Formats: sequence, C-alpha cells, structure tokens
Amino acid sequence: MLIGIVVLLAVLLVLPGLAMAGEGPVFRPDVEKDDVDRLQKEMALVLALPDAEIVRMIPARSGFRFVGCPNCEGGAEENQITWRIDRPDEVFCQFCEMVFPNEQYPENGVMRVQNALGEVQEYAYWEGSEAPPKSLPGSLSHVEKDKKYRHYFWAKGWYTAREFFSDAAWKLGQLYYATGDRVYAERAALILDQFAQVYPGYCARYDSPF
Repeated sequence: MLIGIVVLLAVLLVLPGLAMAGEGPVFRPDVEKDDVDRLQKEMALVLALPDAEIVRMIPARSGFRFVGCPNCEGGAEENQITWRIDRPDEVFCQFCEMVFPNEQYPENGVMRVQNALGEVQEYAYWEGSEAPPKSLPGSLSHVEKDKKYRHYFWAKGWYTAREFFSDAAWKLGQLYYATGDRVYAERAALILDQFAQVYPGYCARYDSPF
C-alpha cells in the first residue's frame, strides 16, 4: 500500500502539468464511472471533516496489527479490536462491542521504545493475569508460562487508522482521476502530507498472532 501511495502522490503532482501540456496521464487508476458513487459514499465522512480533524486522526505511531479482546473469543487471530473514523476517540471489540481501555481492563503499564529519529514513543497496555487462549499454537505455548499477557489496545487503533487513511488517499486519488474534481485531490494531498511528516518516526515492527 505504501508503494501505491507514492505512485498516487506522483500522479497528483504530475497530472496537472500533463493536462496543461495536452498529454494523457502516465498512470491510469483502475476505476470506472460506475465506481464513483460507491467511492463517494465511502469517502463522505473523510471529505466532510475539517482538515485539522483529519490530521489529528492520522497516528504518529505505527501500532500493532494483532491485539486480542480480553472480554470475548469472537473472531480469530487477535483481530477483534478495531477503530472507525466515526468513533475516532475510542477502540472497541467488533464482536462484544466493549470499548477499551476501561475500568475492568485499564492501561496498567507502558512500553517505551526509541524510534529511528531518537524519539521515545510510549505504547500503553493492559497486562492481565490470565494466560492466552487455549487455542494458542503449540509452537508458542511458552507464552503461557508466566500467566500474563499484554493487550496494546490503542496500538491496534493506530494500526487500523493508519490502514484506513492509507486506503482513503488511494480512493480519493481514484475519484480525482474519474471526476477531475480538485476537492478529492486536495484531501488526498492533505493525508499524504501528514503521512510524510509522521512516517519517519514510525517504528519498524514484526508482529504475529498470540
């Protein structure tokens, strides 16, 4: 997806110049006129919110993909926790709908890491006293020994928001290509600019279920 964003940025920068020169675009997104209505509906809230709110929601930390719900066993592979643009200030389980953190599962610890810029970033977590699910793969059964497990609730929110806005920039670029309306290009450029500012501070990470 990052490569797609880079290509999209090039398109947004190059298309106006090519149009003035009377030439066609060098990159043609795979979008048909029939896709416009769907994309407009999907991007309605992204377009309606103020610039400052969009910038605020693009996370400055890379986050984690796999963070399980401690309250239920819905879904699979620790993909229960999610974030949505219409609920930007909370993360919740898409199955039991519990919002985290909360009184039952409060943030009771913080992991501090240093990124490539030398900045210290904080990843708050709730560390429970119970072991991971019984369905834990045998190759990772050693995790059960200490009977503690960390849930980085907001780290999953950051990851989900990052994926959402990455996809949104791509869809806005498609709308600009299909309609020629600069409103879509300007909102895509806003998202890309904010990513360009925060991306150097993202921590490289590799995470897997459990």
